[in-house]
Amino acid sequence: MEKKIHKYFGAVWIGVFGIVIIILINSLNSYGRGMKIISHVKESSTGIYKNMVEAGKFAEKSDFDSAKNLISKAENESEKINQDLWFLSGAEGIQTIKIGKYLTSAATNFLNIIEGINSIGIGFIDMNSDSPKAYPISNRIAKINAEYVSFIENIDLAEKALSPEQTSFLPKKFEEKINTFSAQIKKIKNLMPDTPSFVKGLSAILGENQKQTILVLLQNDAESRPTGGFIGSVLFTEIQNGKINFKFQDVYDIDRGFKEIVEPPAEIKKLTDKWFFRDSNYSPDFKISAKKAIWFYEKETGIKVDTVVAINQSLLKNILELTGEVWVPGLNKALNKDNYQTVLSYIIESKLMGAFTPKKILKDFVEEFKSAIFNVKDKKKMLGIIMSEIVKNNILGYSDNTDIQSLFRLIGMNGEIIKTRENEDYFNVVSVSIGGNKSDAHIEQSVTHTTYINSDGEINDEVLIERFDNFSRQKEGEIKQTLANFGYRNVPNWVMDIFGRSKNKAIFRVYVPKGVILKDENLGIGIKDVKKLYDADLDKDYFSFIMETHPGQTKKAVLRYKLPFKLDFTPAATYRLTVQRQPGLIQTKFTKKMFAEKALKIADLYPKLQEPVVLKGYNMFSTLIIDN
Repeated sequence: MEKKIHKYFGAVWIGVFGIVIIILINSLNSYGRGMKIISHVKESSTGIYKNMVEAGKFAEKSDFDSAKNLISKAENESEKINQDLWFLSGAEGIQTIKIGKYLTSAATNFLNIIEGINSIGIGFIDMNSDSPKAYPISNRIAKINAEYVSFIENIDLAEKALSPEQTSFLPKKFEEKINTFSAQIKKIKNLMPDTPSFVKGLSAILGENQKQTILVLLQNDAESRPTGGFIGSVLFTEIQNGKINFKFQDVYDIDRGFKEIVEPPAEIKKLTDKWFFRDSNYSPDFKISAKKAIWFYEKETGIKVDTVVAINQSLLKNILELTGEVWVPGLNKALNKDNYQTVLSYIIESKLMGAFTPKKILKDFVEEFKSAIFNVKDKKKMLGIIMSEIVKNNILGYSDNTDIQSLFRLIGMNGEIIKTRENEDYFNVVSVSIGGNKSDAHIEQSVTHTTYINSDGEINDEVLIERFDNFSRQKEGEIKQTLANFGYRNVPNWVMDIFGRSKNKAIFRVYVPKGVILKDENLGIGIKDVKKLYDADLDKDYFSFIMETHPGQTKKAVLRYKLPFKLDFTPAATYRLTVQRQPGLIQTKFTKKMFAEKALKIADLYPKLQEPVVLKGYNMFSTLIIDN
């Protein structure tokens, strides 16, 4: 799993603290200093473990007060055990007995760090509400740094307590356990080394020391592009000391005055013969696309920005579900999670607000939507939605500022293509809409990736891509009814075609390892002119072809290819596959199948199956929401 966001916002490691404590304390049973003491130690240590695990559950829900209360109880239990084991006070291993206190203290530091980061997010919302509150970012950041220092001190003490010098008094049979515990503590320590970087990035992007400019790309993922959707508009954003201001810009207004002819790269030559800012997100690697967006924006406007954030329009649905409806000037009804896409698209595409200002409605909506976000009652839930959308790659970021880029990377927002190891399989399906409509909102996509491994180590992959366009008369009627509710009747046919009544047409790039050999080229179903090309930026090959799918129709494409490497069975070998997904509205149902010749046996699998593997094949099914 490539996403790192749960490093900071998950709670699994609170449980690790508890597990280490309970087993360590139970290992003291070897002293046999009375069944009563041992019984109490067991009871208390079990309480420590339960409290720590429960604390983790509360932390996961951002209920930090409850989490800290439980850790405090665990700390008290640990102190009672220290008192009951007073007879070890003269032993060389006294620090080992205190390990529970060190770890519970570290767990408290850990929670305080997460809570501090969470409170900065809540403070950011408060500062930009209609009734802004003073929010000293510097103080909060200083507290987080202090907690980090204390965390490291406590972990170092726990690590020292498990050193050979401090554990030599324990029986030999505990040596393996002690080594395991030491390894766990090292993992806990390695959990947080990036905290200073994280906090520096947070400070920089909030403009603590100097104003930060961010170019926010508003991507309409009903018209797919490699990083999510078509860049229809942007927000030129400035943040200083947590206070945010932005200017809305239509991408066509930006491009209109650009006279320089820039030749597009091979990946999008079928899309356009002239390259503009609106098509800068041409690469599935967001860092590459963002750098090109920075370049175009400076060329076309004369303004240099350091940071780019892309937001897919489809995420608005989850946010509107929390904020409730939004009233926009000029509309006779409020926009909500069910109608916003239809109404905004209709007004923009039909140019109801004028040929030269078709996106005025979107500008007005953004202003009202901003107010709804920053005045939301449940701020913690809002932060949770945003973090969830980052996990889904619906919010991506890149910055020339190393601190901010480090922050993006730490929370899994960087959207970079994974550099796979040598002799490792790779797969990524990227589609680019070229029909000029928003029909990707109606596409259901499934992919089956089958691997055949021969006894000589040769590996062949077969890929089946299926796309179903679910646009129907019923959907057309629902769209028309939604628009009629706003007073928009007699919708032109050409507008309904944009909504999805016309065919869906897309250029595909199926990324695979460099050096694959395409087999049975003519067996592709529904593929026109399959070509194997090379993406030098990503150092990967890709198969390029066009698929057209009409409403109510299912289209299939099949690719068969041989990998450029073999497995070496001396005596065993590992086959690895990395799968990444294109951000945006289209979620892919992904099925992985693997078959080996009779002479071979599948020894182990990851992800693990529920039952032991005693068959020659392996099937795995999932919906691709994050990279695997």
